[in-house]
Amino acid sequence: MKEKIKNLITKDILKYYFIIAIISFFICTPLLIGHAQGQDSIYHLSRTVGTETAIKDGQIPPLIASNFVNDFGYSWNIFYPPLPNYVMMIIKIFIHSYVKSLNILIFLTVLVSGIAMFNLVKKITKSDKISLLASILYLLVPYRLVDIYIRGALGEVLAFAFIPIVFNGLYNILEDNGKRHYLLAIGAIGLLLSHNISTLLTIIVAIMYLLINIKKVLNKKVIKYLLINACFIVLIVAFFYGPMLQNKMNTEYAVFNELKSSSEGLHDHSVYLYQLLFGKMQYEWSYSLNETNSQNIDMCFALGLTIIIPILFTPFVYKKIDKDKRKLYLTTLLLGIFFTLLTTTIIPWTKLPDFISIIQYPYRFLLIASFLLVPIAAVNLVKMKENIDLGTIAIYILIAIIYITPLLQEAQIVKGVDWKEFYSTEKIEENQRFSRYCATFEYLPSKAFNNINYIANRSQEPIVQAGYCEISESQKENLEITFSANDIKEETKIELPFIYYMGYKASVNGQKLEVSESDNGFVQITLNKGQEGKVEVKYEGTMLYYISFVISVLGTISFIIYIIILEYKQRRLLLEGKTKKNNETKK
Repeated sequence: MKEKIKNLITKDILKYYFIIAIISFFICTPLLIGHAQGQDSIYHLSRTVGTETAIKDGQIPPLIASNFVNDFGYSWNIFYPPLPNYVMMIIKIFIHSYVKSLNILIFLTVLVSGIAMFNLVKKITKSDKISLLASILYLLVPYRLVDIYIRGALGEVLAFAFIPIVFNGLYNILEDNGKRHYLLAIGAIGLLLSHNISTLLTIIVAIMYLLINIKKVLNKKVIKYLLINACFIVLIVAFFYGPMLQNKMNTEYAVFNELKSSSEGLHDHSVYLYQLLFGKMQYEWSYSLNETNSQNIDMCFALGLTIIIPILFTPFVYKKIDKDKRKLYLTTLLLGIFFTLLTTTIIPWTKLPDFISIIQYPYRFLLIASFLLVPIAAVNLVKMKENIDLGTIAIYILIAIIYITPLLQEAQIVKGVDWKEFYSTEKIEENQRFSRYCATFEYLPSKAFNNINYIANRSQEPIVQAGYCEISESQKENLEITFSANDIKEETKIELPFIYYMGYKASVNGQKLEVSESDNGFVQITLNKGQEGKVEVKYEGTMLYYISFVISVLGTISFIIYIIILEYKQRRLLLEGKTKKNNETKK
């Protein structure tokens, strides 16, 4: 009898997952036609092709695309989390198209986010109906569609999937004896390797959650699980954050200097309260009044009536909330309202310190606000009507679908995008500040970023910057160059045709040479008097790169083994408990 009940529960969950899959497919139907022409979407194609190029060049981990920036090399992967790239490359093995790989990745991410929200709410409420409704509302959040079809913000699209997993893990540790505490590490690793700013915002909410539950946190078992997850997180993401921190500490890059945002910029991108109700949910319903920024005009910043209206039911349903869940309910609601207000002009952005501008755009808070308020909306809708049936929930879902349909119709879909063009050399022109390959060149060294015309006109030959040297027989291929250096009568500095990132190795006649950054942001070597002969320069990465990579590989293997052992122990305890109970029943 128990086995039948178990099978029935499994079938019910699969039924709900199937509904989630159908809604996920509906959201992604525009992608059946072609490529969603979002503001950043083309960059994700280019950097994925660049990652593949780096692997073909023998780079492990793959960091520099040798054919970008006039064949001088450019790195997305040192600074921008690479998980989307790797997943797209795996998918591409089977379908042979990066455009289709990107579309499939988006669908899978949407699907996983819906299932992750369902599992989180199910863990907390024990209600299939609330969990299903929360999942669907989460799938139909307007800001998610903005990320997919208008902004092309793939990192934030993935963040929608990993944030519920993070908090499932935290809730598991604090409220459920930590049986699945490793979910915290899985969610956090996914976030850290997908989108830095979403990770930062999630960390802020997680810290708030832990502080509110500080009494539960100050428990040896809880602290143990938090530390175990923290260790696995650090180990597994080391391959990305090791090289990034090393480069950041060694060299000035535009992303950390020239392209810093300001509090004035945050004000320009903040929204008005009325936009959170409607936004651009119908053709030209309400453009942003901040017309100083053209990007805002094309976007919908609505939190959504499908979330806001159910939130208004709070005074009528609060007493219906289980007493042991009221603290969590209020905390989630208040934090959701707080992060919603952070998107608006109510906040005096121009009076705040500039370091807050690390978030770039206040409307990023809609990601967190949506995550927090969706479960509250679902709870309120279900609690408003006692013994609510699935038919009523279906009506709610239908209304939510109708509500966001106009936003789906805003999707700009392009057919026949030739992603293969990214394998060709990128030609940079004078005064060029935007690139389909490299966005705004934010990951150039500051010296190179401020000297774009030099990049546009520079040859592929070594150039003497100081001293004297006769250079001949120069041969360059990808991130490697050889040439003969002769008649060196004094210390000579030679600039090479590579944008400077740490990891280039140089030698003359097998003797190691000093490698540094030139005044133009390129790789530079120094030859002393009499150091003549064959010079060889090649990108090999730093020792820290390889150590970080090995640490991540070993950490990943250890984490997988740890999960297997933990699950084995959990099942064994469960079986022992059932056996013991059966024996007691027989007696």
